[in-house]
Amino acid sequence: MKAIRTKDALCPNPLFSHAERKATIAAGRTYDTSEFVTLKAGEVVDCPDCWRLVVKGVALPDDAECAQKVLEHLGSEGRQAIVADIKLLQQADKGHQLSAKDKKQLAAMERAYAVELGLVESHKELKQKAEQLAKPAETPSETP
Repeated sequence: MKAIRTKDALCPNPLFSHAERKATIAAGRTYDTSEFVTLKAGEVVDCPDCWRLVVKGVALPDDAECAQKVLEHLGSEGRQAIVADIKLLQQADKGHQLSAKDKKQLAAMERAYAVELGLVESHKELKQKAEQLAKPAETPSETP
């Protein structure tokens, strides 16, 4: 399963060690391994769980398997019900009916469901590419 990153991201560096850094600094040397690694936009992610990046809106599907998994997940009944609830809460927020705690909860939910709510710029592109990749490839016909 493959996806292409659309945004840069930071991830923990597996080669970084707090214990080694502390020991190196105590010995008077410099520890030059960074704590985080930058994952650049445009990189292809080849992982069984890369569809989750697509759902979060930070990647686009690069093969039919990923696109199919994304469409299944976004179209699930439970997820659609949650999106409907978020939209109701957004309406309540416009009327200033939510407390500060509820507004923080709503903001967290909006980040988690940004693709379905249309809050991510690449939403249309994501859906088009996912549907395009999910279609079986047409085989060219040979003409004599």
